[in-house]
Amino acid sequence: QVDDVGQRWNVKVYTPDDRSYPSWAIAAQADRPRRSVLGQRLRDYDASLNPGDPGTDTPQQKVTASLVAEEIRRGRAEYDVGRERGLVGPVGEGHVDKQWAWAAIAPVLLTAGAVAVLSLT
Repeated sequence: QVDDVGQRWNVKVYTPDDRSYPSWAIAAQADRPRRSVLGQRLRDYDASLNPGDPGTDTPQQKVTASLVAEEIRRGRAEYDVGRERGLVGPVGEGHVDKQWAWAAIAPVLLTAGAVAVLSLT
């Protein structure tokens, strides 16, 4: 149910009913300046000492608002192609089940309870 995506300071998703959902967790970040020649030589030296270490030879791509927005646009385009080919039903069709993630919530509640009990003693 995505109508449009914007990315200026963050990712903002727009729906067909004129709602918008901003995501402050994915901020638009300026690219970091390139590292110095010395820094590159040190990384090359480290990579030569640890040739099998995947962390030294392939840098991770930074997740930015523009990358996330582009992925959303690509997904929307794929959805539109699937609709044209009759492979995907219309938006809103189907049922969504919502449920609490107790495996993630329980440890937080138990820790908060323990802190509360210990702070009273």
